[in-house]
Amino acid sequence: MNRLEKKMQYDHGFSSVNQNIKLNEKTIGSNITSLVYNGNYATVGLGDGRIIKIKEDENPVTLFSHKGAVTSVIFSNGNSTISAAQDGKVIKHNQDNTTQTIFDSGEFWINSMSFSKKTNRLAVAYDKKILIYENQKKIIDFTSPTSTLLNVSFSPNGHELATACYNGVSIFDCQNPSSKEILSWKGSLIEASWSPDGRYVAAATQDREIHIWDFIDNKDFRLGGFIGKARNICWTANSAYLLSLGSDVIAAWPLAGGPGNFPPVEIGYAKDASLSSVAAGGEIDKIAGGFTNGSILIGNIRNSEAIIARAPDENPITKIAWSPDYDLSLIHISEPTRRYAISYAVVGL
Repeated sequence: MNRLEKKMQYDHGFSSVNQNIKLNEKTIGSNITSLVYNGNYATVGLGDGRIIKIKEDENPVTLFSHKGAVTSVIFSNGNSTISAAQDGKVIKHNQDNTTQTIFDSGEFWINSMSFSKKTNRLAVAYDKKILIYENQKKIIDFTSPTSTLLNVSFSPNGHELATACYNGVSIFDCQNPSSKEILSWKGSLIEASWSPDGRYVAAATQDREIHIWDFIDNKDFRLGGFIGKARNICWTANSAYLLSLGSDVIAAWPLAGGPGNFPPVEIGYAKDASLSSVAAGGEIDKIAGGFTNGSILIGNIRNSEAIIARAPDENPITKIAWSPDYDLSLIHISEPTRRYAISYAVVGL
């Protein structure tokens, strides 16, 4: 009897995948580093430099190959894909299968990108610099006053940028490029994210906590108690709840009344596993989490209930994303063979 057969004997969750779930898994022979999904197809960046396009019931198509691991993949207006990698190149992949080089650092890895559909602007972060492009023409460049910029995030209106750095979050204003603001917090911050309504900026720290700045009440708050590093910050569409990795359960932190003033809404957990990916979808209701044992739970914040979308098979879920209409796409890793699978699930929560 193998390990999974033994697990089936005592884990009811192995056979209780919700009847509304539809899975269609495909395999790619490299580690997955980036994922975006528009509901029609998924674009995936791989550790071997390839950019892969995947549609349900079709074989994966290679769009481009970077010379180095892909560090970021995003959608621009018109659902064209933009990719960046360790080779220092930022490449636009057009719908007609042509490509254009937007930027080539020649030396530095591209750490992060962000695109604003409001202003049609692209932000590229590498070393201590952020470059701003509009229609593939550079219009602004910023330099960090503190440290290397690990990630960059446009504000909802597309006029400001937040980026995690050492001892705080740097805020850059595209309408006033000479203006620089630091949201101070001691230590190394590894990720920064705007709430969809622009009221909050949240930053994950190396100290297993999330720090949140409230621009309306001019206050800042600390969320603690995580068992691991908090990362992969995401929000419900109405900015009412914040989710992240760093715990063993899918937990949505309510922001009403001040972040941290109320305990998180816990949707579900997996036995003998920890949370390895998380995503929010819908106004305040749909959230999803993948676990280190390969299981996926989809929950509803309104009623604190969850359904099983994927049974455990000991293959950690490393990437997960909602499509715009809240169907679910996910990626999981198959160790030790280092194979990855794309899955699609259609749910009726």
